Amino acid sequence: MPRINLSDFYISDLKQMRLYITEKGRPTLQLTDIVWQQIMKQIKENIKPLDNGTNKKMIVRSSRAIMNEWGEYEEDQTPDWKRYCLFINSVLEDIRAGEVSYCFYSYQIAQLLTFHKDTLQTKYNPIDKFWEVWLEGEEK
Repeated sequence: MPRINLSDFYISDLKQMRLYITEKGRPTLQLTDIVWQQIMKQIKENIKPLDNGTNKKMIVRSSRAIMNEWGEYEEDQTPDWKRYCLFINSVLEDIRAGEVSYCFYSYQIAQLLTFHKDTLQTKYNPIDKFWEVWLEGEEK
């Protein structure tokens, strides 16, 4: 695979080209930790943190309102949103306790950055295809 200068591309471009991260947020075979750190830098630059830390966790509900194809809101009864919130909250709890936790999709890391934009650290494991996550200054 030819080497490319990542600074010439936005994350959306890389995602669309599917060189390092698939459209569903999973890593490709070409992703390494060195490449990931460059991607992570771009993600951090584009993430907006939550307002003054008032939201310490994701809100867990059994359902959420979604817009249907007619522009009307209806309840999404799938349990996926609840599972996702519980997963993110579990990772937040672990890293805030000084532990290393794990993510399996790039969008999970983007979600964590909304809570800890300046302190979240990551390391990609290309063999097992997951990310280690922890907070800067915490024991790794």
